[in-house]
Amino acid sequence: IEPLLDAVAEEDKAGVRRVWLRDRLWEAIGVRDGQFVAEKEIVWRGTRRVAEFVFGNVRDRADLPDEQFIPATAGNVRFVVDYPFDDGDHYPSDDYHRVEELRKSGVTAPTLVWLTDFFSDQRRAQLGRLMRITFLLERDRLADYTGTFPPDDRAKVRRQLEVARDTLTEQLTGALAEVYGLARPTDANPGPEVPDGRHVLSLQPEFTQPREEGGKGFEANVLHLADGMFSALYPKHPDFGTDRTGQRKAVTSAELRTALEWITRAMDEGGRANNVDSHHLKTVKRIVEPLELGTVHDGPLVMRSDWRSRINQAAAGHQQRGDLDVEDIRTWITKDLGYAGLDKLTGNLLIAAYALLDDRAWVLRGGPEREAPALQDIGPGWSLRAQPLPTEEEYAAARDRAARLFGVTAKPALYARNVNRLAEDLRARAEAWERNVAGVRASLERHAALLGLDEPGAPRTVILREAAGLLARLSRHGGDATALVRELAAFSPTAGERDLNTAMGSAGEVLSALDGTDWPALNNVHGLTGREDGVGDRARRLFTEIAQTARASEFERSLVQVLSGVREQANAIINAALKVESVVTDPPPRPAAQDVRVSDPEVATTHPVVPAQPEALPGTSSGSSTDTNTAGDGAPPRSSGRRLIPAGGDATALEQRLAVQLAAVQEEIRAFRAAHPDAGVEIVWRSADEPGTGRGAGTAQDPRAAYGTGTAGAPREADDAGEAR
Repeated sequence: IEPLLDAVAEEDKAGVRRVWLRDRLWEAIGVRDGQFVAEKEIVWRGTRRVAEFVFGNVRDRADLPDEQFIPATAGNVRFVVDYPFDDGDHYPSDDYHRVEELRKSGVTAPTLVWLTDFFSDQRRAQLGRLMRITFLLERDRLADYTGTFPPDDRAKVRRQLEVARDTLTEQLTGALAEVYGLARPTDANPGPEVPDGRHVLSLQPEFTQPREEGGKGFEANVLHLADGMFSALYPKHPDFGTDRTGQRKAVTSAELRTALEWITRAMDEGGRANNVDSHHLKTVKRIVEPLELGTVHDGPLVMRSDWRSRINQAAAGHQQRGDLDVEDIRTWITKDLGYAGLDKLTGNLLIAAYALLDDRAWVLRGGPEREAPALQDIGPGWSLRAQPLPTEEEYAAARDRAARLFGVTAKPALYARNVNRLAEDLRARAEAWERNVAGVRASLERHAALLGLDEPGAPRTVILREAAGLLARLSRHGGDATALVRELAAFSPTAGERDLNTAMGSAGEVLSALDGTDWPALNNVHGLTGREDGVGDRARRLFTEIAQTARASEFERSLVQVLSGVREQANAIINAALKVESVVTDPPPRPAAQDVRVSDPEVATTHPVVPAQPEALPGTSSGSSTDTNTAGDGAPPRSSGRRLIPAGGDATALEQRLAVQLAAVQEEIRAFRAAHPDAGVEIVWRSADEPGTGRGAGTAQDPRAAYGTGTAGAPREADDAGEAR
């Protein structure tokens, strides 16, 4: 294989050697990105961090300008890694002096420069040989250089090259740990070494003596050195520790939210949560105790007030009063209190805990108090406000009354967040109920005559008036939670709280029932209450029930249930009234009949009409329907006795109005019969098409009686054909 290696000697280049070394180092460190600036996520004290890696000749300013010694992203730590050889008469001491010059020129950055001893001549020769072997084995180049070899020789050459590659790779990879200070040198004649054996130098003044850990690999040393740098930068940063298996594991946003939930519960219970769920216990302990927010034992979480004092002192030092901007608080935590390096969510947790500890309300852009934002949403625009609170007695009275009147519950501890939550729940309930109560009151007033509410003082109207006043007063306070709670605490109802709660809570159902009532039908039935028969009795009973229910409170008698059956009852009563009775008698001869028109100018229809058989009046027998006898045969005229309904048979508003008018005619007939028991009565309906007749005119065979608005012998003009009055 030697002639083959000589043939590709020019492929052993410095750039190729550097690429091979970089790839081996990145693989050992755990960096998979082969770009010039590689990154590796690491976990430090339970938080996610990023380490940046640059591979280059530290001595050479052209290869690594000064700006390459500063992390590209604030908050990251950077590793600048040198390589173990150089051109010309340069030594590791030249790299060391470059770092010293950077320090003297004032370059300060969280950067670690990892210097290396140089390879010995033997290692450099091995590296060159490996580069040539690698070139031949890549991309099947070996076939081009062994094309004239017998097949067996080609196979032997490939095997020899592959074995040599693997052996050299193992030897040189092991040598990397030696030259970077992680293992004892094994070379009999080592190359030039770094001054004083200091392989790792820091550009951060707080971390002046970084030391690698011998006997451990590259990745473990990167974590160790990064830990040292971050600890020097952020000495007060809480250490959230490892997971249950002892592995580095970052605290998640879900775990931070879980901790905040239990902190909130503890504050709601006066600063102590007695029974933290077992599956949350370790998570809460891992977060709360390092942050000095509280202590967690086997079950209870006990809060501490340290952060309340710290932030209030910082605010006083900056002469901040009133609303405290959360970004100002974040700055005080970092700079004034020295807790630098906190990620945003951890800082948000401290701010949210302070709001609970100092009992401050959340406001957005100077607006009214609001519910606390989600942990991830805390940021610019939010402030914390100290608000006046009701007294313990006022809050207790408001809580009890809110539960009885509105079904709204609140936590017993007097904190701003509990007051705000109670006020918000009350506002939401009051806004919905206020519209319904106003609608019910207006509808009751509009239909007062039919509902029996003509006279003032009915319990239902009194209760609704008081409910409307209470809801209006609660809505008036807008965003002032304390004023709203005090308003409810001072409220002294004249009506029973049970009646008020029912009136307000059921107002929506009552309003729907009122809107769905057939008021025209009910009005028609009301016209039948004066009848002295079964129809009148039914009508009076219906309105008695409606009036009794409408006057009573909704708790005592449900207006919804009564109104839900009104349509059916009204239609039944109207249908009974539509059965107009007629009487067929054989009265003695009487003087010539006087034509009397029976009409109502407000009841008219253009529907065609069909006859229907009536029932007889009480005390008479029903007769057949006939036209008036005008033949002059001496027989008394007979009654047609027919009921008019629209063709099609459906009950309509017109039919209902007609029923009322016909019922009035019946009453007149009954009154006449009572005054003249021996008189016979016959009603005649003439055809609208009959010439010379008044449409729908009736004749009474007794000259003493006249019905309707017509006069005897002077019938009105008929309306257009097809109409009946």
